[in-house]
Amino acid sequence: MPPAPHSSNETSLRRHVGSGLRWGAVGKLLGQLMSWASTLVVIRLLSPTDYGLIAMAAVFINFCGMINEFGLGMTLIQRSEVTGLMKRQVWTVTLVANVGFLLIFYAAAEPIAVFYDEPELIPIVQIMALQFPIRALSVVANAMLIRSMRFKEIAMVDLVSQIANVIVTLTLAFLSFGYWSIIIGSLVEAGVKALYYMYLDDLGQPITFQIRGIRSLVTTGGAFSVNRILWFVFAQADKLILGRLLGSDRLGVYAVGSQLASLPLDKSGGILNQVAFPAYTKLQADPTRAYGAYLKTVDLILFFLVPICFGVASVADEAIHVVLGANWSNAALPLAFISVITPLKLVAVSYTNLLNGVGKVLLVTRNLALACIIVPASLIIGAQKGLYGVCLAWVLSYIAWYALTHYLTGKAMNWPFRQELARLVPATFAGAAMFATVELGFSYVASPTLTPFASLALKIPVGVLSYLLYWLLLNGRRVPYYRTEIMSFLR
Repeated sequence: MPPAPHSSNETSLRRHVGSGLRWGAVGKLLGQLMSWASTLVVIRLLSPTDYGLIAMAAVFINFCGMINEFGLGMTLIQRSEVTGLMKRQVWTVTLVANVGFLLIFYAAAEPIAVFYDEPELIPIVQIMALQFPIRALSVVANAMLIRSMRFKEIAMVDLVSQIANVIVTLTLAFLSFGYWSIIIGSLVEAGVKALYYMYLDDLGQPITFQIRGIRSLVTTGGAFSVNRILWFVFAQADKLILGRLLGSDRLGVYAVGSQLASLPLDKSGGILNQVAFPAYTKLQADPTRAYGAYLKTVDLILFFLVPICFGVASVADEAIHVVLGANWSNAALPLAFISVITPLKLVAVSYTNLLNGVGKVLLVTRNLALACIIVPASLIIGAQKGLYGVCLAWVLSYIAWYALTHYLTGKAMNWPFRQELARLVPATFAGAAMFATVELGFSYVASPTLTPFASLALKIPVGVLSYLLYWLLLNGRRVPYYRTEIMSFLR
């Protein structure tokens, strides 16, 4: 979040950011309460193989989804001035390109199925590809709402579309549609979202074939697209490697555990992307102040997410048994491992927004290129030891990449990395100490006859109390600071 304002413009910016975070949080919370409940029910109704097949197809679909608008939406947000012609050009380019993506995937479905040796993937890939032209319809409207910081409308769009998804997915799952319930539910969500955005933006932009000025838009958007590709390779390497080396069943188990662990990242990251990037662009003339704003964001991320994520890791076994059932017991492993680094992943998302916002896109490219080398290589080595090896390799390689890139970028930008460490280390120690207290304590005193539900009910209060104790010991002197920042956020 931006630092304390020194002018009326900065006061307005801080108010917009705070309002955006609040509306984004409210919208995401309401939507996610339904989505999480729906997800847990659907997981019980589907098999690991169902989730594995979807995860296999999603690797390729999501890859093109990262570049389906060629970074043109972010370009509209970043531009100091946007004309009607620019909007029409972006609308036309994204629509035509995404129809092309649909045709490409219709033809590529069989080779993808051959790659995984899963014939069932052919219709799955072809139907999932329908999302491309549907989502293209909302690119311009979404960018303009973010640019104008109209986060209330964005939150409402997200909420309504998620409600539609939940209704359709649950209905089809109970009717035994299997993985099709998730696929069709996602398409319905994309369709509702596109219609709502088009309504807010006067039913979309008319098509134009005027090319004057489009080169600069595509050039800027291309840089963002390259980074999105690198980010995708980095973030999805685990699923591609697992699916190829360990098969759909274990990939399904991993995908579910990873999905549950990443829920805070997926939802909080979406809010940060919407709010932080346009806010940082308004501070790009003063990178030092932008970095100060980033550090405040890091404080809030760690304050809220470390106890949640380390707490989830400490009760992963019991939570999986209670919520999903014994059939998904192996999902506890990725849930525990990935939960531990989820706060760090959200910090990295905020750092990327910071660099993009101040115009240092090439530094983002350098950092993501390193990630695409370090993480996949580690995962291939870890996969030799099965699911445990992949989870361990993911955690260790991510920490190594984070430390290396933030140190190098800090030197280039004159942003002292030690200021981040001063925030990360105490919070991480408090979370790790809570985890150790819960795990070691229960290994010595808990009765082996305790049911998973009883164990979960006991571990949660012990974890909460122990974390509060450790956090106060390590961060007690900063209580007034956190009180001020949280109250400022809520106002």
